[in-house]
Amino acid sequence: MKVAPTQFPSGQRTRSRQLGQAKIVILVLIVLVCGFAAGFLWHQHQAAGANSSDSGAASSDTADAGLSPGTIAVLKRLNGPVEIRYYSLLDPAGASDELKAFARRVDHLLNAYQNASNGKLTVVRRTSQADDSAAAHADGLTPFNLDKGDACYLGIVVSLGSQKEVLARLSLDWEQAVEPDVTRALAKLLDAPQPGATMAAAPPSSEVIDSVKRIIPDVTATSLEDGKKLLQSAALQEYATAAKESDDQLRDAQQRLSQAQASGSEADQQAAMKNLQDLQAAQTAKLQEIAARSRAQILAFEQLKKAAR
Repeated sequence: MKVAPTQFPSGQRTRSRQLGQAKIVILVLIVLVCGFAAGFLWHQHQAAGANSSDSGAASSDTADAGLSPGTIAVLKRLNGPVEIRYYSLLDPAGASDELKAFARRVDHLLNAYQNASNGKLTVVRRTSQADDSAAAHADGLTPFNLDKGDACYLGIVVSLGSQKEVLARLSLDWEQAVEPDVTRALAKLLDAPQPGATMAAAPPSSEVIDSVKRIIPDVTATSLEDGKKLLQSAALQEYATAAKESDDQLRDAQQRLSQAQASGSEADQQAAMKNLQDLQAAQTAKLQEIAARSRAQILAFEQLKKAAR
């Protein structure tokens, strides 16, 4: 027996056909919306990448270097050329790994200064104890670790024309002060009146001449190079004596500070800290005084040699 196909009323067939068409339209709309959304997101991603590339190309190395706004402002004032001489003369046996790592961080910092200066600042690195110790001494840097081996130097000289500012010895304990100190030295040179002409060197005092003759009794028979070495050697010995005395005092002051911190007394801590800072300032002043006297002696010896010709 044949089963007759189900017959739907004409109105019902029309509604079914309309529903099917509506479903097709909705599917098409969904596809279109998804396509537009994907296109929009892709466009935004490409635009963001382009903007990032443009800003990276436009920004200078200083943005990534982490230099402070104050440093950037001073560097923008440079009308050049400025030279920074960085002395990192560390005895491989006598210098600690922490000090060597600190020296590398200072080197990276100075590289950031150079990159930010638009070619107006140059960093000259001196790293050979054998070749650069005499230059470090002449520039007024403070030697250290004399009791552990060859004299070490870790310092910075900022030079503009005939004038210079010297950071005689960089300390790991004061690492946070390195950038402010370098920037302050730059600003001081920029603000200082530049001499219009080189002034003649003043004649050495009789006291300086006497000190030279005590070290070099026969000035005429001693060559200029040998005389400078003798004067530098004498200064290094004086450095070593002064540094040992100061180090003993600083060690005692640091112990007193530790004891004050352990006691919990705020007044004792402040007094101990002030004593330590005063001793550190006195040590720096003493070593700078020795460096200045040594430079005066070398200059006097040069003038004595010229007069003896």
